[in-house]
Amino acid sequence: TIWWLARLISKEKSAPVRWWEWAVAGALVGLAGLSKLQGLALLAPVGAVALWMAWQRRSLRFLLLAAAMIALPALAIAGWWYWRNFQLYGDLLGAERLLSINGRRSEPLNWPGFVGEMRGLRYSFWGLFGWFNILLPAWVYTVLDVVTVVAVAGFGVAAARAVAARRREALAHPAARTKALLAFWALTLVGSMLYWATFAVSSQGRLLFPALSAFGVILVAGLLTWLNFLPRLRWPLLSLLPLGLLACSVYALSVLLPASYNSPQPIAGLPPDALTLDAVYDDAIELVGIQLPEGRFHPGESAEITLYMRAKQALDRDLQLFVQLLDEERKPIANVTTHPGWGRHPTSLWAPGALYADRYLVRIDQAIDNRSPLLADVYVGFTEADSTEPLPAAHSTGEAVQGIAGQVEVEAWEPLDTGKLGLQPVTATFDRGIRIAGASFPPAIDAGTASLPVTLLYESDGAPGEDYTAFVHLVDSAGEQAKGFDQPPAGARFPTGAWRAGDRILGEFEIALDGGLAPGRYELWTGLYRSESQGKERLAVVESGQPVEDNRVLLGTVDVK
Repeated sequence: TIWWLARLISKEKSAPVRWWEWAVAGALVGLAGLSKLQGLALLAPVGAVALWMAWQRRSLRFLLLAAAMIALPALAIAGWWYWRNFQLYGDLLGAERLLSINGRRSEPLNWPGFVGEMRGLRYSFWGLFGWFNILLPAWVYTVLDVVTVVAVAGFGVAAARAVAARRREALAHPAARTKALLAFWALTLVGSMLYWATFAVSSQGRLLFPALSAFGVILVAGLLTWLNFLPRLRWPLLSLLPLGLLACSVYALSVLLPASYNSPQPIAGLPPDALTLDAVYDDAIELVGIQLPEGRFHPGESAEITLYMRAKQALDRDLQLFVQLLDEERKPIANVTTHPGWGRHPTSLWAPGALYADRYLVRIDQAIDNRSPLLADVYVGFTEADSTEPLPAAHSTGEAVQGIAGQVEVEAWEPLDTGKLGLQPVTATFDRGIRIAGASFPPAIDAGTASLPVTLLYESDGAPGEDYTAFVHLVDSAGEQAKGFDQPPAGARFPTGAWRAGDRILGEFEIALDGGLAPGRYELWTGLYRSESQGKERLAVVESGQPVEDNRVLLGTVDVK
């Protein structure tokens, strides 16, 4: 269809356009619309070409003839299908019925999810295999991203130059009109796909394949804009792209896919950097070890986790495996559920006693709030193929375990913004580089108030290296502790042992007053101590703009009325 439109738009305005040429365009649109709903997007470039050519000839009769000759064959070929949809589902497109079965988003698309989906879109456009789990080397996608940005920029520069040089005559040349048509088609398809992605889970590169011809021309034209500055090297450099893509295809067929689909072979033992575990599921499968990734991961990224497992005896059933990342409330923020080896190595084929390595890319698809990073628990388990109930797990000694096999650090998508929290500045630095930079609490409460909320902003100048507990205590006029609350600064989600330089943590403390306090003025003190010491080993205060006493810092006073 695009080729036929390019043929039409290349005509000079004095050249006749026969009725059957528009009828061919209509027939092609009808065939496209009958083959896939996306084919209806071709109505945009078809309409644009008809409008352009009619405006060029200043002829309303030309436009009406074109519209009729396009609509009649398109409706004759595909119209019955859309009428059938309306009769069956009350919807010409049938999209609502499709989405009700599979594909509608359960939650609105947020920015982290959009970025993650666009990454998957780019990967699957260039080359992504299996069930979106077999990737080319990561640097290949990075190179292609750079090439794409450079090419699109070059195409835009060339278009701007053409408009600036020729002004109203910018589309006078047939080649310029064809490039404009291709750009319009590419933008139409990208726009329709982005709109579809707002309510359907479908961001896959195949949705852009109908515009491959347009993308190809835009890519080459954009690269040539820059390569024309190197006339002698222009074609050798440009040839690197198709040669590189050919090399990727050869690599995928000869190395990547065979290696991905071959059954895993037993290994001799755990690698030295693997964490040793002792978990037995349903007295059948042992989780011997796990290899966890280093660094922190944002929502939309994937953490590489390798499990080391073996069967205690021959199994006559195939068990499903799941790997999840859980937040502090044990809600999953990432999940992979599959058969071992992504289906290549079902448990019924395991040799008893043989140790197997099983690698997974666990994508974090749920955002976390930005109060602090999260030390997510890695939860590993098995289920029967027809069940979602996890099989019981126990140590080899028989003691029950929950399946937590390690932890992965997850970073919030956006940094903590303290401007809207109403924090008062505080200057207090403790040993190990832990600093309090802000605090918020009510300066006065009623005597019957049930609890006192206190918010503290922590900043880290280094890596504390071990776990510390924070305390916030109300002290009466006699110097005695009236009420208090102790917890790690970030609660259970991110212990200080995982902190790094530059971390900002919002600690929230709710001091239970148990029926209230006697009227009077109370001082609010805070500090930190080694968690293992149960309050006996407080961190020293090395610098403070607040009053300090017994390695604790005075935040202020609270009046109870």
